[in-house]
Amino acid sequence: MFTSQQQTLRRLDRAFQGFFQRVRAGRRAGYPRFKTAARWDSVDFVDRDGARWGAVEGRWAAAYFQGVGQVKVKAHREVVGRVKTLRCKREGRRWYVIVVAEQQPAPLPATGRGIGLDVGIARFTTTSDGQVVRNPRFRAAIAGELAAAQRTVAACQAGSGNRPVQNRNSPNCSISSRISAATSTTRPPATSSTPAT
Repeated sequence: MFTSQQQTLRRLDRAFQGFFQRVRAGRRAGYPRFKTAARWDSVDFVDRDGARWGAVEGRWAAAYFQGVGQVKVKAHREVVGRVKTLRCKREGRRWYVIVVAEQQPAPLPATGRGIGLDVGIARFTTTSDGQVVRNPRFRAAIAGELAAAQRTVAACQAGSGNRPVQNRNSPNCSISSRISAATSTTRPPATSSTPAT
């Protein structure tokens, strides 16, 4: 069996484990919903078992997926460590390859000083030495654009061919990718998300 099918079954198993755990605890259970093809946006592979990640050469890398073949990938950074899993993900009209790698932790050099962080909502971070990092509020920045796109989708007739097209073009599909791009400097280097072309 392909690892992508095994990963899909594991996701289903986790959903039902969570369901029965909530039932036993007497909480509102929420039966796992059936996911149609329209709601299924990613598939997981174990490296060297149905998928393979190639070395990055310049801006480009190559990923091989069973049943698809070799895919050219724009790599925004070098993948450090041993590649463990690859996830092929669709966001709107774009496809991404998310690479998870394992590496040995490298301790940072000692600086001889300490600092405290207060993470909040109104302010993203406030440090003990007075530095304030403002909340970027990514959703608020594109709220008008998103509202206009949602009105366009709502005006489409249900079941028409135009409705899924407008859904794909909606900026709601790209919100998470915009947030990911804006916060990519804070991500650990073990995980890489790269658009496939």
